Amino acid sequence: MVHEIVGKMICNFSSRDVDNLIDRGSGHDLSRISCKELLKLASIVSGIYGDDGLCYFVLHHYLDKIVSIMKGRFIRLFVERRLTSKDLVNEIRSGLDDEVSVFSVIRRYLYSMPDYYMIMSLRYHMMEKGYSKQTARKKARMIFEIASECRETLNEASRDWEQNVKMLNLLEKIRNKIYFVITRVESNMNQIICILLTKEENYWKEYYGENIYNNIIQGLNCAR
Repeated sequence: MVHEIVGKMICNFSSRDVDNLIDRGSGHDLSRISCKELLKLASIVSGIYGDDGLCYFVLHHYLDKIVSIMKGRFIRLFVERRLTSKDLVNEIRSGLDDEVSVFSVIRRYLYSMPDYYMIMSLRYHMMEKGYSKQTARKKARMIFEIASECRETLNEASRDWEQNVKMLNLLEKIRNKIYFVITRVESNMNQIICILLTKEENYWKEYYGENIYNNIIQGLNCAR
């Protein structure tokens, strides 16, 4: 239900078939860390549902990431202090900006050559954002490995001109949809978080506990 509501808000499209394609089997997790797997799923979705379907495909990933952030960061922050709507929304934005996935690589490093300087730059960037040296090193290494796999996938495709053109076109479409979705999600962040919390109220109450749940709802001024 949540994916459907937000899908129509952001992409003017939703599809349970796309949800099922992403969620079922090992492809869901693999498509986060493997360019090859992501391109396989994106090609299927784009071929059947076009640009709107591709938009929804990208959105599904970011909604899952938002839920992951809500499960981790929100509780820690509410233990530390009472938060405002702005605090909560900024926490989600920060989590999306720091994510480690194929989507973040396509968004920022698609045409970069993975090398030592890339790792060092990523480490310093993560440390500047407040991560420990160990966490910054781990995140940088993971992004480097994903970027290297993407580079290998591109190199393999380059051996066949027609396949290479199709792959590059698809990657550009995915990247454009990533920018589009991120922009729309950030513009509607408060509303999206409220939809997630209120449409699955029982789940979040059980997860957070009623007191923290009510505090988050009040902090975001969610209509119930």
